[in-house]
Amino acid sequence: MYKAVDSNGATCTLTYFENENENPLWEMSRLGETSTALGQINDNRIGENAIKNENNPLAFVLTADIQPILPTISTPEKEVWYYLQFNNGKGVITDMGNNENLKTQHLKEGDESQHWKIIETDNPTGNFKYNIINKNGRVIAYSTDQLTYGIYLATNDPVQALPFALVETTNRTYKPGWELSREGSTRHLTQNVSAGIDRLISEAARNNSRNPILFIELDQAVPTSIFNPAEENHSDTRFKVEEKTLKVEGKNISQISIYTITGQLLNINTQSFSFTFPGAGYYLVSVKYDNNSVYNRK
Repeated sequence: MYKAVDSNGATCTLTYFENENENPLWEMSRLGETSTALGQINDNRIGENAIKNENNPLAFVLTADIQPILPTISTPEKEVWYYLQFNNGKGVITDMGNNENLKTQHLKEGDESQHWKIIETDNPTGNFKYNIINKNGRVIAYSTDQLTYGIYLATNDPVQALPFALVETTNRTYKPGWELSREGSTRHLTQNVSAGIDRLISEAARNNSRNPILFIELDQAVPTSIFNPAEENHSDTRFKVEEKTLKVEGKNISQISIYTITGQLLNINTQSFSFTFPGAGYYLVSVKYDNNSVYNRK
């Protein structure tokens, strides 16, 4: 298995991987190793496979060239649900109730008030051709009654559904990502005043650092909410840290995932619940149980 360390990392060699892709692909092997290469193995972990394995090839992509993934547009035959997560602050847009202001909240698995689908409007105008609908059935509306640049809310009234355009952000710090622009406005949907949790949703000029959003499919989401261990059935889970090693003990644990505080996945383990941190700092530990419930601890 491969892991990140502060020093004394492995020296590796790169070998061109023959392929029909217009972009060059490479295999990475430890120095002196000629039969295996770094690759994806079970549970998307990083280990080693035989050379020329289809799970090995790597592409080196400039961060400036990364493009945001366009969400799948839902149809009556196939609905695809997403979290709408801001790149800055990591809050997700949450339906707080009928005619209540939208707010950012910690991403919480299974919370349908955070699940949204994108559909095409019946009468699009130019690029303003998408409605965004919550799993509770409410649509996103806009009001000028509050804040300098108005406020966004959820409503049961489909007549108030806003047509949005998806605009790729060019904000250098928080790209790749999308910005949402409603028909009739030159400004874009944003977090009011500052980025973070429990923020109202208003508007700001294009490319503001509080604007960029990612559409995250439900099974790709990284929970950011931190729960009290006495809640639900997680009170018997124990966390023990010695130097840089974390050991997790508890009943009916099926998987443990370790993330950086910014949401980067470091490790998924389904067998041995022991993990060595790459360095000092804050980490998010996500414990999944046999009944599919999840407990997160920072």
